[in-house]
Amino acid sequence: MKPIFILGQASLSPQGSYITDPLPEHPVQYDTLALTALEPDYKGVIGPVEIRRMNRSMKMGVWCAKKALEQAGLERPDAIITGSGLGCLQDTVNFLKVMLDSEESASAPTFFISSTHNSVGGQLALRLQCTGYNFTYCHKSLSLYSALLDAMLHLENHPGQHILVGALDEHVEEKFRHYALRDWWRRYPIKNMELFSGKFQGTISGEGCHYFVLGSKGKPQSVALMDMRAAEQPSRAEIE
Repeated sequence: MKPIFILGQASLSPQGSYITDPLPEHPVQYDTLALTALEPDYKGVIGPVEIRRMNRSMKMGVWCAKKALEQAGLERPDAIITGSGLGCLQDTVNFLKVMLDSEESASAPTFFISSTHNSVGGQLALRLQCTGYNFTYCHKSLSLYSALLDAMLHLENHPGQHILVGALDEHVEEKFRHYALRDWWRRYPIKNMELFSGKFQGTISGEGCHYFVLGSKGKPQSVALMDMRAAEQPSRAEIE
């Protein structure tokens, strides 16, 4: 396939990637079992009434999408493609808690509506008035890969369009405890940079949100995406 170009991007991560442009010069080091994203003041992008109604994933997604479009010089994309392994997980947890507390009787549907994987993509379509192609992939760790692959195929057939592509997932305590039972995480705190120096059993839980504006024609100093390959998952024998 022909290369596609990143015309704008925005990121929220534990590295404070929204503070400096394009990225922090030196990575922030942590000594913990879970990392949470450093967040900006959303009031510059989202109204105060909307902020109270949005869950955390929605706020991160709307902020990143808006900043990426501003960097690309666009008001509205032609398509929106999102990847999320677990969706707005905190609202999923809240919905299940309400069901248990109410003994499965009638309850407010707010948490359920905003917990779906495509809620961020739908919110962006409404805010940007984008009536074009809108799809959300929920393929766990392959979600962003699937979204980018879809964008490459879409631009192959529609070379003049601009696509807003992103991925997000959030850290939730219930998820952390659940996957700890499967030895996904380190049992004791470890510095995040030490994960690159060898093979360990388990890793560090994290979260973040990243959005890109992609097009088939680049600008000066645009980054070109030539090809992709899904990372191979190591076996337990290799980890141990």
